[in-house]
Amino acid sequence: MYSSASWRLPTILARNSASHSEPIAACAEHRIDPEPYLRDLFCLLREWSLEGIVALAPGHWQETVAEEPARGLLERDVLRGVPKG
Repeated sequence: MYSSASWRLPTILARNSASHSEPIAACAEHRIDPEPYLRDLFCLLREWSLEGIVALAPGHWQETVAEEPARGLLERDVLRGVPKG
C-alpha cells in the first residue's frame, strides 16, 4: 500500500523543476543525462526523506549527488551495477 505522501512525489518534483512541468525536460535545461538521473533518482528515493525531496530535482542534482548522504547511498546501491538490456 502506498502512503499519501508517495502519490505527491511527481507533483513535488514537477513543481521544483524550474519552469518545466516534468523532470525529464528539466534534465535538458540543466544538462543532465536523463537516463542515469532517473536510475539514480529511483535508487535514492527508497531512502530519502520527503522533507528533502527538493534536493533530488534536476536543478539541485549536481550538488546533491556530490555530497553525503546521496554519494554514499549511490555507491552502495547494487541496482546501479545492473547492465541495461
